[in-house]
Amino acid sequence: VMQHRRSFWLVGVMSSLWTLVLFLPMLEIGRFPVVAVIIGIALVLVNMIYSYVRQRNGLAAAWLCQIVVNVIMIVLPYFGS
Repeated sequence: VMQHRRSFWLVGVMSSLWTLVLFLPMLEIGRFPVVAVIIGIALVLVNMIYSYVRQRNGLAAAWLCQIVVNVIMIVLPYFGS
């Protein structure tokens, strides 16, 4: 809804703030501050990519981008072990 009237960077920042509000309390910042910072930066980057893809190619492309990124984040730890 908010992507129609605002620029992609503003939408990316607002969605990143919302994601951090939702997920930051679940991270143990006191025990692992570096991990929390890395996860926060990754969330901001991913949300900026989603909003840019949505502006450039449309909503279906942004959904497909989100699906691909989520599948990669689920499968990637299996390749590391």
